[in-house]
Amino acid sequence: MKPITRRMARVWWVASLLSISLVWLLVTPAQAQVYAGSITGLVQDPSGAVVANASVVLTDTDKGLTYSTKTDAAGRYVLRALPPSTYNIRVEAAGFHSEVQNGIVLEVNQNLTLNVPLRVGTAGETVEVKGQSPVLSS
Repeated sequence: MKPITRRMARVWWVASLLSISLVWLLVTPAQAQVYAGSITGLVQDPSGAVVANASVVLTDTDKGLTYSTKTDAAGRYVLRALPPSTYNIRVEAAGFHSEVQNGIVLEVNQNLTLNVPLRVGTAGETVEVKGQSPVLSS
């Protein structure tokens, strides 16, 4: 057996440090698992045409927090990093009645699809959905 030299000890120490660092990098993401979900959907008028630039506001009924976005040119909206809770959603666009849906339950890591139809009318009127429409989960 060869005696351990300073150079060999240094190589062993560096290799050990790199191994520990690698394990730490692999374990850290596992600890930071995401528990938030998302809600995405499509806003359309009665003819099925998409409604661009509609305002979408999601309200956490337990905490009172609001999350807002606008639909894109294809009528799509996405709200990400939402904590599990019960929400109300309000969608408004010029020339349409406001649409409100209550009691939307978002669970841990759930990606919910919630399409919202708008009726033609004045923006001052609101349509409130009391019964929840079927929600698609993906």
